[in-house]
Amino acid sequence: MNWRAIFSDIRFWICIGFALRLITIDAPIFDSHNWRQADGYAVARNFLEEDYNIFKRRVDNRGGGTGITPSEFPLINYITYLFYLVTGVQWWPGRLINLTVTSLGIFSFHQIIKARWSKRLALYSSVILLFSIWFSFGRKFMPDTFSASILLTGIGLQVNYLKKQKPATLVLSVILISIGLLTKITSFPLLSFSAFFLLDQKEPIRLKKNIFIGLVIAIIPVVLWYFYWNPKVANLYAYGQILIQTDIMAQMDSLFLHSGRVLKRFYQDAFYYIGFLFFILGVFISIKEKKSLFKTLLIVSTSVVYVLFAGFKFAEHTYYIIPLVPFMALGAAYGLTSLNSSRVSIFILCLIVTESFSNQVSDVYLAKPKSEFLTLEKFVDKHLSPETLVATNSGMNTNMLYFSHRKGWALNNSDFGNEQYMRIIGEDSCEYILWYKKNGTLDEIQPEFQVISENENFYVLRLVN
Repeated sequence: MNWRAIFSDIRFWICIGFALRLITIDAPIFDSHNWRQADGYAVARNFLEEDYNIFKRRVDNRGGGTGITPSEFPLINYITYLFYLVTGVQWWPGRLINLTVTSLGIFSFHQIIKARWSKRLALYSSVILLFSIWFSFGRKFMPDTFSASILLTGIGLQVNYLKKQKPATLVLSVILISIGLLTKITSFPLLSFSAFFLLDQKEPIRLKKNIFIGLVIAIIPVVLWYFYWNPKVANLYAYGQILIQTDIMAQMDSLFLHSGRVLKRFYQDAFYYIGFLFFILGVFISIKEKKSLFKTLLIVSTSVVYVLFAGFKFAEHTYYIIPLVPFMALGAAYGLTSLNSSRVSIFILCLIVTESFSNQVSDVYLAKPKSEFLTLEKFVDKHLSPETLVATNSGMNTNMLYFSHRKGWALNNSDFGNEQYMRIIGEDSCEYILWYKKNGTLDEIQPEFQVISENENFYVLRLVN
């Protein structure tokens, strides 16, 4: 058996990464960003229980409204709903969908780098990407790596089209690029890889023209979804949150104010410190050599635009670095391949992978379960009907709503001390409070209430008019 050939095949490493993430794939969502996963699972469950119209994405944190909210195109939620039709509501389908698509995306990334640069660079950068932040988020029920991977697969098909010139390949590429951007518009920096092909003078102008037209066609549904349909949904269903910020100056002020957290996304969250050092080395060498200067500047400028586009969210949420990690993995791999000794390069690659993987083990495998949440629905069912709206003291985390299988309000403790606000939600059909004892005491509740029931962890309270 030729072990060197096996270890040099990215498919081997992708299969290893896939298998590692099958462990605990059906565990309840107590890992990081469980609040966002709870929202996603709620959307999938509401497709099953309320309305399967994919254009009407419904959340549990809805107050007394319909729960229909503007958002990214909920494809991952809808595919999960289709699984639910067969399996019932489970944790593993959503994760498995993301894991499968993310694995395909990493393979496509490898093919892109291999076609444009070299086999060695493709292998190193793909292995770094596999065990980067993409390792843990590639199994979470979130659309970030899902979207980026679909987009990379579409761009990979552009590479294939340039080689084989099959129109069907280009059509499929257009569809996947459009879906990738629809499912998360923040994946757009990855289109820089397409720009490499379009600006490559060695490629036939006719083929580049077809790819450009395909990109324009792919973007049309994205523009309609985010700039026509989403505002329409927001107006129809009185949803106040602004999904896409356009005040660049305000975004810049926010980024400067939280500059430490912004930098942390790069030097820690992407793939930790050793990998970041070689990313810096790779960027430095590419600028010094000048042959990759234009590509480097294109990636940097696109990344800056993206960070400005994301604004405070980039500083606040770890997952906003995800679309930039493929570029960082490429830079780190470029730094590794600049070393004279391939053995040293492989040794450092192993260090990068080990450091990044070890820092994600606790999140992927050792997340501490909250057993009280697993029995919450049964406890609440004893006292409230499934249709009863409740207010929870869970902050912005909608876990209590999801695990109790209820709709209503996810509020901060301070909201319960605001008598006027409580009167407003009372008029909006809120009659009950589901109170988590670990989050606060009943003294924080301003309006009169009656204790309906309690256990070791929760109160069920009825508001007294």
